[in-house]
Amino acid sequence: MSPVLNLGWLVRLRWALLSTAAALVLLVATLGGGVPWGAMLAVLAGGAASNAAIGRWFLGAGARASVGIASVALAMDVVGLTLLLALSGGAHNPFAFLYLLLVMVAAWVLPARGAWFLAALGGLAYGGLFLAEPPAAVHDPQAMRRHLVGMWVAYAVCVPFIAVGVARLRALAADAEAQLAAARAAQARTERLASLATLAAGAAHELATPLGTIAVVAGELARSGDPAVAEDGALVSREVERCRSVLLQLSADAGAGRGEPPRPVALAPFVRSALAEFGDRVHLTGAAPGRVVAPEQLVAQALRRLVANALQASPPGEPVVVSIGAGQVTVTDRGSGMSPEVLARVGEPFFTTRSPGEGMGLGVYFARSVISHAGGALVVASTPGKGTTATVTLPVEAA
Repeated sequence: MSPVLNLGWLVRLRWALLSTAAALVLLVATLGGGVPWGAMLAVLAGGAASNAAIGRWFLGAGARASVGIASVALAMDVVGLTLLLALSGGAHNPFAFLYLLLVMVAAWVLPARGAWFLAALGGLAYGGLFLAEPPAAVHDPQAMRRHLVGMWVAYAVCVPFIAVGVARLRALAADAEAQLAAARAAQARTERLASLATLAAGAAHELATPLGTIAVVAGELARSGDPAVAEDGALVSREVERCRSVLLQLSADAGAGRGEPPRPVALAPFVRSALAEFGDRVHLTGAAPGRVVAPEQLVAQALRRLVANALQASPPGEPVVVSIGAGQVTVTDRGSGMSPEVLARVGEPFFTTRSPGEGMGLGVYFARSVISHAGGALVVASTPGKGTTATVTLPVEAA
C-alpha cells in the first residue's frame, strides 16, 4: 500500500463517511420518513466503534497490517451500508450510490485484489437488496418524487468525495512523475560525469608520454650555456607542469575521486582549510558551529571551483565573500552578474561566457554534480549589475 494513503488517512475518511450517513439518517427521521431510525443509528454506532478501535489500537501497525485492517474495515462498511439500506427502502433507496464511494476508497487504499474483492462484495450486497419485498408505496407519485429528490441528495453527497479523491490521485501521480523525472535527471548527470571522467582520464594517459618527452627536452634546453635558450627551456618546463596540473585537476573534478566516502567534518574549519590557498582574496564571514557529512576532497574541490569563478567575475582587487552558516556555504562576488537567460544555463557542461581559452565551462557543472552526489544542493542566484551568489547546502550530521 502506498505510504501516503495510510491507515490514519482511512480512519479520517471513515469518520467523514459515518458523519455524513448519521446526518442523513437524522434528516430522514426529522422529516418523518417512517424508517426505524433507532436501528439505523445503532448500525452507525457500530461503525463508529470499529473506527475508534482502529484509531486507538492499530494506527501504529506496519504496512502489511494496515492493508489487512483496511480490508476488514471497508468490508464492515459494506455490510453496514447494506443494513442501512435494507432498513430504509432496500434497493429503492437512492443512497445506494454510497457503494461507489466505498469501492473508490478501496481502490485508493487496497492492493488491486483487495479493491476487486470489495467491488464484488458491494455488487453482491446491492443485488441482495433486490430480494427484499418492494414497499407497497413504490408506485405512489409522492414516493417517486421523494425518491428522485433523494437521488439528487445522494449525488450531492457523493460528488465532493469523488472530486477530492480524484484530485488527490492526480496530485500523487504528479508527485510520482516529478520524482521520476528528478531521478532520471540525476542518473543522466551521473552518466555524463562518468563519461567526462573517462575522457579526462584517457586524455591524461595519452598526453602523459608526449608531455614527458617535452619535459625531458625542455630540461636539456634549460641546462644550455646560452642564457636565452636556457630561459626558453625553463619556460617550456613550467608550461609542461601547468599542462600536467590541468589534466590532473580535470580528472579529479570529473569524478576520479567519487569513491571517497562521506564522513562528518566541522564545517567552518573545513571551509577555511579548503580555501586557504586564496589568501586575502577571500573574505570569510560567519563561523556557525556544527558538522556536515561530506566527502572532504571532492567538496573542497567544488568550493575552490566556485571561488575561482567568483574571483574571475569580480573586479580586480575585489575579494570574494564566503559566508559560513548552519550546513551552508555562500560564495558572493561583486561582478557584473548574469542575465536570466545565462543564469538558466549555468551548470550545463561546456557552457561558458568567458573568452576562448579562459575556461571550459565545467566548473559549476562539476561543483553541482559533486555536491549533489554528496547529498547536498547548489543554488546559483544572480542580479545583473550586482553580482552572483552561489549557495552550497550540505547534509548536517544527525544529533
